[in-house]
Amino acid sequence: MANQSDGTDLRSRVADADSGVLLFGITPPRLSNTPERIREITAATLARLESLDVDGLALYDIDDESDRNPAQRPFPYLPTIDPAVYHADYLGKWNRPVVVYRCVGKYSQTELRTWLRTADADRLLGVFVGASSKGKAVRTGLSEAQDLRRDVRPDL
Repeated sequence: MANQSDGTDLRSRVADADSGVLLFGITPPRLSNTPERIREITAATLARLESLDVDGLALYDIDDESDRNPAQRPFPYLPTIDPAVYHADYLGKWNRPVVVYRCVGKYSQTELRTWLRTADADRLLGVFVGASSKGKAVRTGLSEAQDLRRDVRPDL
C-alpha cells in the first residue's frame, strides 16, 4: 500500500474509485511560529507518520471563514503557513506523495501560476478550494484558478 515515492501511482489510484487510498491529513504549523519551532513540529510529525502505512499526506490550507458563519468560533482562526511553502521548505524528508489543498482566494494569480509551474507533479497532487461564501473578497476565484491550472499545468 504505502511507501510509494511516485505521485503517479497515487494519481492513478485516486482515479480508480475501486482501489481505495489512505491519506493522513495535517495542516501546516501556524504562521506565528519561528522557523526553529516549525522544524521541531515537522520532525515530530514525520516521526509519528513513519510507522503508519499510508499512501500519502493530505496537506490542508485553511482560511478565515467568519464570512460564512458569524457565530464566534470555539477556537480563533490562526493563519498557517502556505501548504505549498510548508511542503517545499520543511517536508523534504517525506518520501511519499502529497495532496496539497490551496484556498485559492488567498493567493494572487501570479502566486498560483508560480506554484503550478514549479510544483513537482511526480510527488504532488493539487486540490483547489473556493471561497467560503459568495460574498467573500478573493484575490483569485475558483474558476480562474481552474483555468490557470488547465493553461499552465494540466498534469497537476
